[in-house]
Amino acid sequence: MIKAKVLKLTIDENGNLKVETEYTLSDNSKHIGHTRYNTFNFSRENIAKDIKQHCETLMRKVYMLKRHIELLPTTVNDLTHECTSVEVVIQREIKDMITGVITQPKKTIIVDDK
Repeated sequence: MIKAKVLKLTIDENGNLKVETEYTLSDNSKHIGHTRYNTFNFSRENIAKDIKQHCETLMRKVYMLKRHIELLPTTVNDLTHECTSVEVVIQREIKDMITGVITQPKKTIIVDDK
């Protein structure tokens, strides 16, 4: 669970309203966030919506971090690949905008390592 608490409302150096919010993660670590508003978008509803969105983003980041830590022991250094040639598109395909029919096929060349 992530908890959010608005700490203060100030005016920044550009005259915008700045909301400072403290987010407490499930491991009790704390993160401070700042969101700026102007006269047109400042409202309790917008602040609540932004806090909800920031909490969800933090929760996704925590989940992905845990998932990546689980994947860390995966052995990948045994994967190899050798490439001796590649197809290069030298002229792209052109389609008729109305019918979707190809009016000019793409042209390619094969480039090898010789």
